[in-house]
Amino acid sequence: MAVEHDSGVSSNERQYVIDFDSTLIAGESLDLLAEAALDGRMDAEEVLSQLAGITASGMCGGLPFNESLQRRMTLFEASRAHVDALATKLGTLLTPSAVENADWFHANSHRLYVVSGGFEEYIQPTVALLGIRPNHVFANRFIYNDAGDIIGFDADRLTSQPHGKAKQTVALRLGGPVIAIGDGSTDLEIRDQGAADAFWAFTAHVRRPGVADQADLEFDDFVLLTAE
Repeated sequence: MAVEHDSGVSSNERQYVIDFDSTLIAGESLDLLAEAALDGRMDAEEVLSQLAGITASGMCGGLPFNESLQRRMTLFEASRAHVDALATKLGTLLTPSAVENADWFHANSHRLYVVSGGFEEYIQPTVALLGIRPNHVFANRFIYNDAGDIIGFDADRLTSQPHGKAKQTVALRLGGPVIAIGDGSTDLEIRDQGAADAFWAFTAHVRRPGVADQADLEFDDFVLLTAE
C-alpha cells in the first residue's frame, strides 16, 4: 500500500537513504541486543520495558537521539559475543518485502545508503544479504574493552549526535534527488533539515502517526521501489 500525502520525487537516479530498525528489519536492533544480554536476569522484563519506552520516545521525537542512545546503553551490559550472535539473528528478521525484492536491491546497490542510529557491527552483515555495500552503511560503532565487553560508543560518529542522520546525509554529498525512507522522527528530520528532497514513511512494522502524517509518501512494501 502506498499513500501519497504531498509530493514525491520522480527520477530513475534517485538516491535512497534508508533506515535500518523497523524498516529493513522487523524490530529495534538495540532492544534485541539488550534482550539477549539480559537473558537470565530477574529484572529483564522491567529493564526491557524501560528500554522500549525510551526507544519509542526517541522515534516519535520526544527525546534527542544522543540522549536516547546514552540512556539505553546504561540499562544493560553486552559483549562482542552478543553482538556477533545478533548479527546472525538479524538475517532472519529482514523485512519480507525487501527479501522478495532482493534482486532490485542488488542491482541498485550503487544508490542505496543505510543511515542508522544502530551499530555497524551487526548492520553491515545483515544488509549485505540484500547486496548493500559495507561502505554504504553509516551507523554507530561500539567501543570494547580488552575482554570484549561493550563499554560505550564512538561519540564522534555523526549518527550518534543530535540531528545525526541529517548531518550524515549532508556529508555524503549525494547527487540527484535524495529520498529518505524510515519509520521515525530522525528519518523525517533528514528532509526537514534540508538533506533530502522527500521523506517516505515505511509503515510495514510500525506506524507513528506524528511521523507518517508528515511524509511525502507512506508505504508498506518495498516493491514500490521497483516501479520507478
